[in-house]
Amino acid sequence: MRFRQIAKIVLFGLGSIAALGVTGVVVIHSYLRARGESAAAIRTPNGIEESGYVLVGGIKQWIQIRGENKNNPVLLFLHGGPGASSIPISEGFRIWERNFTVVQWDQRGAGKTYRKNSARETGPLSVKQMTADGLELTAYLRRYLHHDRIVLVGHSWGSALGIQMVKARPDMFSAFVGTGQVVDAEETERFNYAHVLRRAQDANNTLALAELAQLGPPPWSDLEKLKSIRRLGSRFAADSGDAPNPRANFSTPTLSLIDYYFWMKGPAFTHALFNHDLQSLNLRTLGTEFGVPIFFFQGTADQVTPIEPVEEYVAEIKAPHKELVRFEGDHHFVVFNRSQVFLDELVNRVLPQLTPILVLSRE
Repeated sequence: MRFRQIAKIVLFGLGSIAALGVTGVVVIHSYLRARGESAAAIRTPNGIEESGYVLVGGIKQWIQIRGENKNNPVLLFLHGGPGASSIPISEGFRIWERNFTVVQWDQRGAGKTYRKNSARETGPLSVKQMTADGLELTAYLRRYLHHDRIVLVGHSWGSALGIQMVKARPDMFSAFVGTGQVVDAEETERFNYAHVLRRAQDANNTLALAELAQLGPPPWSDLEKLKSIRRLGSRFAADSGDAPNPRANFSTPTLSLIDYYFWMKGPAFTHALFNHDLQSLNLRTLGTEFGVPIFFFQGTADQVTPIEPVEEYVAEIKAPHKELVRFEGDHHFVVFNRSQVFLDELVNRVLPQLTPILVLSRE
C-alpha cells in the first residue's frame, strides 16, 4: 500500500511539473508574440498590414499582406516544399516592405491553410490545381490591391509553380524571380547525387559513402531516398556560405503554437499526396519563350537545386529581359538568409523593368 501511495505522489508530481512546463511554454510564446506584434507593426500613413483567409480554389486559404506604401509594386511570394509555409522563416522580409507590398500565401497543404482544411477538402494535389490556385489568388490581389500587374517571386517548389503561372497568364505579371530554381526534377537529383558523392569522397567520409552506395543513383520513386540526399546535401553544405537552412521565428504575431505544429507537418502531408507530380516536373516541356522579364537569383552552392541546370535553362529562354544573378557560395535558402542582399538585387535589377507601374483606381 505504501508503495502505491508513493507511486501516486510521484506521478502527481510529474504531472504537475509537466503542466507547469506546458503553461510556461504558452506564457513565453504569448510574450514573444506580443513583442513581435509591436516590432512588426506597420505605422506609415499609406501602409497595409492584413492577414486572413480568402476563398481560392473552393477552399479558404491564408494570405498575409504587408507594406509601408500601398502604391509600391505588389510582390507575391511563392513558398517551397511544397507544403512549407514561408511565414515563420521570413522575418527578414520586413525590409522588403519599404519597396514592395509583400504578399505571402500558405498554399494547399501548408501552414494555416493546412490547419483550416481537411485532407478531403484539400483534395488531390497536382501542379495543375496549384497553378489554378495561384492564378485565382493573383486575380484577387489585382482587384483588392488595385494593381494591374504583380511581381512574382518563387522559391524552390514555388519557383516551378511561378514559371507555370507566368507562362499561363503573362498579362497578370510584371516580372518573375526564381530562387532555388527547379528546372527538371530528375536532372536536379542527378546533379545533387554527383555533388554529394564528390564531397563525401573529398572528405573521405566512409559513412556518407556507404549511405550513398545504398541509395544508388537517381531517379528515385521512394520519398525516403529523396529525404536522405537532402539530409546529406545539407550536412556537406554546413561549412561554407550562408546557413543551409533558416531558423524559425517564434515571435510571428499571426502564429499560435498549434500553427507551428501544422507548419512542421505540412511538407510530409503534401509530399504524400503530390510526390509523383513533383518528380516528373520538367519546365522545358512548357516551352522557353516568356512574355515577362525573367530573373534567377541562385546560390552557387545550392545543395537542393544546383546552379548548373539553371545556367543551362536561362541560356535557352527568350524573354523581354532575362538575367541570372549568382550569389557566390550561398545555398538553397539564400532568399531568407541574405534578405538584404536579395532586396538590393530586386531593387537594382527588377524594379527598373517594372516602369511604368499602373496603379488602378480605388473608386
